[in-house]
Amino acid sequence: VCVLQNSECTSCATSTLHAVCFRDGTLVSCFLIGTNATEIEETISKCSRESNYTELEINLQVPNTNFVLAMDLPESITLIEVAGEVENSSLQLTANRPHVSITKVKVINAVILLTEHTRDMFDIFPNVERIVCEGCTFSMLPSLIALSSLNSIEYSGTTQCDQGNLVHMDDLFVRGLEEITQIKWSGACVGSVSETAFRDLVNLEMLDLSNNQISDLPDDVFLTLYEVVTIDLFDNNISNISTSAFQQLHSIETISLTDNPLMCSCDNSWLYLQ
Repeated sequence: VCVLQNSECTSCATSTLHAVCFRDGTLVSCFLIGTNATEIEETISKCSRESNYTELEINLQVPNTNFVLAMDLPESITLIEVAGEVENSSLQLTANRPHVSITKVKVINAVILLTEHTRDMFDIFPNVERIVCEGCTFSMLPSLIALSSLNSIEYSGTTQCDQGNLVHMDDLFVRGLEEITQIKWSGACVGSVSETAFRDLVNLEMLDLSNNQISDLPDDVFLTLYEVVTIDLFDNNISNISTSAFQQLHSIETISLTDNPLMCSCDNSWLYLQ
């Protein structure tokens, strides 16, 4: 395990971890593989004393356990990526202090078990601008409403959905985030959406809720999305949509309702192009 700094290789980890942390002779990014949270945190701390790297990638090899990563990161880091490579491993992120420098967070292949008391797990990154989740499973949606700098959320899930694991998209998810322009929460087993879930997202341009199990859209769910251009509801379980659902969308260009069991009824007659 080594860090290349000024063309010299110096040890910064134990034999159970691997770190590759260099670019042009200067420590810029750190890649760690390990099964022990304490050792990973000690390695991060030791590498931090040797150089101010800006990128941190952690690959968790943790089977069937709840992995708590209580990170104390250097202020130089702007990007953190955490990947769970072992099936059925769950992840919690905690910190002793906010990581104000981090602007991008990426979580891959992790089971994230949230409660009403831990939904704010991303609050440890108060200045984050982009959150990316790939192949993750959330027991309930995180609360992101305190992240005032958040510009983009991207979630692509692969979970098989049934009535037992559907989640509700409520007001604590993204409501009131004035800087956000893109929300992609696809394949996330969302079964229902609060009428005010997207209230005051005045700069939102793209909303992708495809590949979920949404069966009903409240009448005013898109009421204040004045700048939204695209709404993707592909492959949900929607059978009826109120005539008022899209009335306030002054900038809309594309609405996708493909692969929904829309009923051929008078209530849905307004959907047909004249």
